[in-house]
Amino acid sequence: MKYIIFIIITICWILGTIGLTFNIDIPQGSSKNLELTKLVFLSIGAYGVITATYFTVQSSLESAKNIKAKIYFDKTENSMKFIERWDGPSLKEARDFTRKILEKRQHIAGNELLTDINTNEDLQRSVITTFNFWEGMYFAIQHRNVNEHLLEEAFWDTYCNMYKTFEIWIDSLKNEYPDTTKNLKIFYNRWLK
Repeated sequence: MKYIIFIIITICWILGTIGLTFNIDIPQGSSKNLELTKLVFLSIGAYGVITATYFTVQSSLESAKNIKAKIYFDKTENSMKFIERWDGPSLKEARDFTRKILEKRQHIAGNELLTDINTNEDLQRSVITTFNFWEGMYFAIQHRNVNEHLLEEAFWDTYCNMYKTFEIWIDSLKNEYPDTTKNLKIFYNRWLK
C-alpha cells in the first residue's frame, strides 16, 4: 500500500512538472532552456521534500504499530506470568490449605473460620499469600500491565469463590489494612458476573 501511494506521488510529480513546463513564463533576458532547467531542479527539490515527508510519516506509523504490538505482547506475557505463578510451589502449597477451607466453608460459621485462620499459622500464611497474589493481580490490571481479559478467563471463578469464602476474614482486616480490603472488594466487584 505504501508503495502504491509512493507511485501515485511520483506520477503526480511527473505530470505536474510536465504541466508547468508548458505554462512557464520566460522573463526578459532569459532563455527558455534556462527557465526549464530551473523549473526541473526546483521540481526535483520539491519531490525530494514530499517523498522524504511521506516516508517519515510511513516510518512513524509503522513504529506506532510495532509499539502497540510490543505492548500487547508484554501484557500477554505478564498475564502468563501470573498464570505460571499460580501453579508455582509456594502458591500451590497456599492453595492446598485454602482449598480445604473452601470445601468445608458451608459447614463452618464465620466466627469459627476467623478463629481457625487466626490460630493456625500455616493457614493464616496461606490465606495471606493467596490474597497478596490477588491484590498484586489487581494492581497489574489497574496499571494496565496485563491482559485483563486473559486473566479474567483464567481466574474469575476462582477469585470470586475465594473472596466470598474468606470475605469475613477480609472484612476483619478493614481497620488494620483498609487499602487492601478496599482493593480486594473492588476487584471482586469488577469480576463479579
